[in-house]
Amino acid sequence: AAGYAAIHDSGGVAYTQINRGKIYLQQHKDALAFSVYLQAMKTLAGMPEQHRGFSACLTSLGNIYTRSSRFPEAANYLHRALGVRIKNKDLPGMATSYAAIGKMHLAKADADSALYYGEKAFTLAQQIKNAQVIIVSAALLADLYKAKNDFRKAYDFHTIHISTRDSVTGEEAGKQMVRQQMGYEYAKRSTADSLQFVREKEVDELKLDRQRDYTKGGFTALAIVGALLFFVYRQRNSIAREKKRSDTLLLNILPAETAEELKETGTARTKSYPMVTVMFTDFKDFTDISE
Repeated sequence: AAGYAAIHDSGGVAYTQINRGKIYLQQHKDALAFSVYLQAMKTLAGMPEQHRGFSACLTSLGNIYTRSSRFPEAANYLHRALGVRIKNKDLPGMATSYAAIGKMHLAKADADSALYYGEKAFTLAQQIKNAQVIIVSAALLADLYKAKNDFRKAYDFHTIHISTRDSVTGEEAGKQMVRQQMGYEYAKRSTADSLQFVREKEVDELKLDRQRDYTKGGFTALAIVGALLFFVYRQRNSIAREKKRSDTLLLNILPAETAEELKETGTARTKSYPMVTVMFTDFKDFTDISE
């Protein structure tokens, strides 16, 4: 924040405060979070182009009030955020606002309003393929339908919540595997550079041997080359271990063909299958027992 302030970047200062607020919320330090969000919101209020940051502050303040059961204040901030997002046609932001308002109504035991906003959030999130809001709104709808004893819909939304959450987790794991693979490639290049360095050192030492005592120069060259070769040996062992670990992790979550493609190109192409078989299993009498 001090760096942004030094260059008079108010937007940068505000977004640093927003990130601090997120950390405070995770630590349940609501008073500190409220303070920094309020400061960031005041900074961004005069910057129309920063409407996303401004509405995010409003939403976070509303969520803090929801957590403390101060529902009138929560509704005020959350609906202000929704208004900003509708005005700027911010569809992901609108979906986020609908979900936050739905959770507020659920907290105040207004199931009908919670269901209304939860369904709006879920529908919009599906249209724009916003996985994070799908996860939140599907969980909200699962709880609401469970409270209404509509276990079939509760199960359907819970399944969507779990499958979407797992797909996002899997995607992040895939990205992590790619990052590890890139690290392995970097280490491999470092080894190649080390070997080149060894060869260059050998040439340099041979040239120096002509200008000094052959015996003394020879021992010195051997010592340098031996030390460098030892470094290369350790580097190779480290790379081999990392490569084996990376390959094992990739094969734990991906088919071998896809894992190999990720290792070679860093990406995996989508594939189309003209026909697939889907198996659905159930426990006998499970539906009756669960109801």
